[in-house]
Amino acid sequence: MKPSAYEGLNDQQLAHLFEAAGDQTAFEWLVRRNGPGVIRYCAALLRNPAAGEDVSRVVFSRVARHIGSFRGENFSGWLYRIARNECLNALASQRRAAILTEELGNAVARESNREPAAPPEHPLQEILRQELPLLQNEQRTCLMLFYMEGYSYEEVAAYTDLTVGGVKSHIQNGKNALRKSMERRRQKEEKAGELRRGPIGPAPVVE
Repeated sequence: MKPSAYEGLNDQQLAHLFEAAGDQTAFEWLVRRNGPGVIRYCAALLRNPAAGEDVSRVVFSRVARHIGSFRGENFSGWLYRIARNECLNALASQRRAAILTEELGNAVARESNREPAAPPEHPLQEILRQELPLLQNEQRTCLMLFYMEGYSYEEVAAYTDLTVGGVKSHIQNGKNALRKSMERRRQKEEKAGELRRGPIGPAPVVE
């Protein structure tokens, strides 16, 4: 099929070509036509342009995997239902990640006898993203499935072939390891701040 011929096809026809023959050019045309709108839609729902772009990639990945479930109805309606569901999943993951960072932040605050730091002062979620990959495999997997993916203890156990007790233990140990890492980071930040400020000299003489 000549490249120019794709331009004259509507979305339903392109989707059928991709589903029936694995026509990658047809899929590329679907992304080219619908991608900007899906990005805007996701960015608006998530209130975050960067997150909108990330989720839009997930959306089209799902479209590619599940094109067989498209039954020839309005393609745009089918596409945006997928986009909405992925945005809701992303928002739920953000909330669960926020719960974990709040728990960790409160634990660090209690240990250091201070009020929990506000997000702009202490970017806990950014630290969490940096520290999670450093955990032991089982701890990282259980934390990600439980907090980020929203699985229950029983579902995590089935996924990882662990017992429910083992899952709970890995989650608790992982949280303890993250808390200790965050506390070390906090101490380093405070020490670095003290070094930048330098020693306090004598008070100036007022004549």
